Amino acid sequence: MKKAAIVIGYDDYGYVKDLAVKLRQRGYLPLLVTNCADKIYSDLYEECLFYSNVYDLNGAAKAIEAFQRKYDVATMICQTDSVFFLYSGLMNMFRVGGTKSFGIYNTKNKYVCRDLLHKSGLSKIKYSLVKNYEDIKDAAECLSFPVVIKPIAGWGSEFVYKICDKTELINKYQWIKGSIKNTATYVLEWNSNTFNVGSDFLVEEYIEGDEFTVDGYVCDESVQIIALHQKIGSTEENGFRDHFYLTPPHNINERTIQGIHDYIKQVIKVVGLKRSLYHIELRIDKKGGFEIIEINSRLGGGSIRNNIINLTGIDMLDILIDIDLGREVKNLHVENKGFAFGVGVIFEKTGILKKINGLEYVRSLPQLKELKVLYPAGSVIRSVEEEIYAVMINGFSKNINEIIDFRKNVAESLIIDMEE
Repeated sequence: MKKAAIVIGYDDYGYVKDLAVKLRQRGYLPLLVTNCADKIYSDLYEECLFYSNVYDLNGAAKAIEAFQRKYDVATMICQTDSVFFLYSGLMNMFRVGGTKSFGIYNTKNKYVCRDLLHKSGLSKIKYSLVKNYEDIKDAAECLSFPVVIKPIAGWGSEFVYKICDKTELINKYQWIKGSIKNTATYVLEWNSNTFNVGSDFLVEEYIEGDEFTVDGYVCDESVQIIALHQKIGSTEENGFRDHFYLTPPHNINERTIQGIHDYIKQVIKVVGLKRSLYHIELRIDKKGGFEIIEINSRLGGGSIRNNIINLTGIDMLDILIDIDLGREVKNLHVENKGFAFGVGVIFEKTGILKKINGLEYVRSLPQLKELKVLYPAGSVIRSVEEEIYAVMINGFSKNINEIIDFRKNVAESLIIDMEE
């Protein structure tokens, strides 16, 4: 009987389609446990079974048990941020992945992650766990502004805000509590604390400084960094929005880069990641110190996967599959021969998408590697509270000035025409 691999999916996020193709190429039958009944998935996967929502551990477990009765299941794979709590619980339930679930839980619970970093001396910012109205009032009195509020189990930039005063913090907390989509109760315990991932929040002091992301993998005790991205031109006025990623960074020296590498290896050890990809966001403050913004046990989203491919030829999904199949992943030689970059064009207002102007001009630029239009004309954009991209662009050049000009051309040429 052919061995099979189960992919855990949710709401069409992550790389569910790519993973199916890659698993078949390796001779494995891809199986999908998902909340989406999508014909495209049925065409790619040997079989798809469904559960109701991101916190439905029992529903997902029943689907996996059904697969185990029919197939020789070798592993479970997850690359979808929103289901890592579910994934951690499933690994514990089915006793797969060894101690891998411990590190995944520690990074997915943002409060636990911050607590571990603080107690180890790797983070110095102040923070508070918020479970109710009294907690948010206490946070407003105890922390120095500006602060950042975020769900402890959030994903991406959804419901993450920079707050500048006490009144704004309390009002924003009440608004998020009334707006958050998933209010399911999924209670977890850690060090005698109980967390409700549908309603608990982390409030922490804002970190001033230049922002970078680090992507790589940890295979047992070996930590390897594959790419260091610099975020340029991000906005924070009404939620955090990333517009431009560049790798490698062009304005930091080798000593700082080595410092980041050493710091990341300590961070990985403290949070307990064992066999996993990782995507870490950090800032360098005015004194040259490092502070973690967040840690994820996955590959970075947006343009990051393709940036890494364009820069190094390495597809991180291949490494993910090797790790989850229990194979040894040797340290890779990473050679940068230029600069890879990603540009995300974000919807700035709600309405009906009429047209995106300037696409043909951008496609003609020699630095372009790929341009994806993510929403066709006629799409209804109901919210801009999330980081919703209209167009995603990847490029490569050996000349940093060409990249600066490219970014300027995109900003001036790509105009989104919306109808209210």
